[in-house]
Amino acid sequence: MTIRRLLLSGLIGFFLTGCGYQVADPGILRGISVNIDAPGVDIEVLRVLQDSVGEYGLEAGASPRAALTVHEESYQKWPIAAAAFDQRVQFEVKLEWFFSVKDAGGDSLIDRERIAVVGYFARENQSLLTAHEGELALRAQLRAQASVQLRFRLEAALARAENLGLK
Repeated sequence: MTIRRLLLSGLIGFFLTGCGYQVADPGILRGISVNIDAPGVDIEVLRVLQDSVGEYGLEAGASPRAALTVHEESYQKWPIAAAAFDQRVQFEVKLEWFFSVKDAGGDSLIDRERIAVVGYFARENQSLLTAHEGELALRAQLRAQASVQLRFRLEAALARAENLGLK
């Protein structure tokens, strides 16, 4: 019985690694510092980025190999549909981050760029408290999506810099 379980788990592991699935590894993102440049950017952005990009392999007192700086966060919403007597309103929400990345020497790896994600939510005017909580949850989801996009761009820029020998 244990041999069957061992073979089955080995076979599942083989197929998962064969299809490209792998456990998240900071890999190329080791030693990246995360900063916020503007006072208007919510501290939650820093927390999301530290969870996503993190400061992996950055020891206390050591200088980072690159610095990610978020310059601005823009959150906009506008109504796109409304029910009769405005009892229910549907909104489109756009979250944008403006960021840049510099290497340890201060050279720009990514000039000021923008990441934008879009989401939708509906607000019922009968229950405004739950609508506000739903909007906060949507904002957290949009920030998570933006951090994934930022991670992909950061990985590409660092890989390009390593290939060019800029480290």
